Amino acid sequence: MGNILQTAFVQSASGSALTNVHEFKTDCWDELSDWANKLFAPSRVVYTGKAAEMRAQANAIHLGRMVISRASYGTAINAFNEEGGLRHTVVSTTLVGSAQHTCDSGRLSAVARPGEAIILRGSTTSQTADLSHDCVRLNVSIAPDLMNDVCQEWFGRPLDDYKMPAMMKINGQETGWLTLLKYVLHQIGEAPDQWTLDRLGRLLKHTVCSHILIEMFNHAGRDLGAGASSIAPRIVRQAEAYMIEHVADAPSLVEVAKAAECSVRNLTQTFKSFRGYTVNQFMTEQRLTAIRRELLSCGGDRTISEIARSYGYIHMGEFAKRYKNRFDELPSDTIKS
Repeated sequence: MGNILQTAFVQSASGSALTNVHEFKTDCWDELSDWANKLFAPSRVVYTGKAAEMRAQANAIHLGRMVISRASYGTAINAFNEEGGLRHTVVSTTLVGSAQHTCDSGRLSAVARPGEAIILRGSTTSQTADLSHDCVRLNVSIAPDLMNDVCQEWFGRPLDDYKMPAMMKINGQETGWLTLLKYVLHQIGEAPDQWTLDRLGRLLKHTVCSHILIEMFNHAGRDLGAGASSIAPRIVRQAEAYMIEHVADAPSLVEVAKAAECSVRNLTQTFKSFRGYTVNQFMTEQRLTAIRRELLSCGGDRTISEIARSYGYIHMGEFAKRYKNRFDELPSDTIKS
């Protein structure tokens, strides 16, 4: 697998100690569980073992919403995540020994031997890992919003829009995943201080996340490029339904995002990526179309300004300009027809 995986976070490429790596050692089961819960936070991991004592050692580097760590325990252990206890996506690569993973009440099971990796998605199912006494693992822990952001930016839809298995396995010692791990660790080892910076760290994070996404979608038999031609994502449908229902209220982006149960950033990116136009453009279209319907049906019972104001327009000159650009006629021409 290469020496760099075996010495990850122990020393830099020049052989000197790494200064920005967090080191953790313990012989207490509760302390080990607390450390894991912070590393994969929010999570509820419980470690147990047959031995009265163990010698856990871990080194970790933080790249914002991603943490890469190398851990060994000195004894056979069981790591248990209760139902709904893991929200992060975690990729555990076995360097030494073996790890038996089960989830979904035993319906999914896999053994990871040296060079093999397990992808665990944060889910509502319980997950268990039985690690051999000599097991050494390299873990990549990724916050759910980071996976969603990368999936949205590169493939047009957030990961939460897809139903994916709770566990997947990357087989073999000559995989693209191992090659990528070696590259990432080599870059961090050469210039550890630089890669913790926002811009350079973002490059590593997006490279790692996009590869994991490809592995996940290939495993599930899904097409990452299908977002543009498939049914609209949930948040787009909810946003459109809310804006159509509340068109007269001219809701703000914050209100629309709240109705779609997502952040403003996620809404604007997803909407533009899938529809090809912005949320505000959709809202403007709904308002102008609704006003036109009323102008055509009011029979002169209501004035143009009264109808326009009922849909949130205050400045009549600006409203008339937008209306003419959209329908190639003034509101006064519509009401006469």
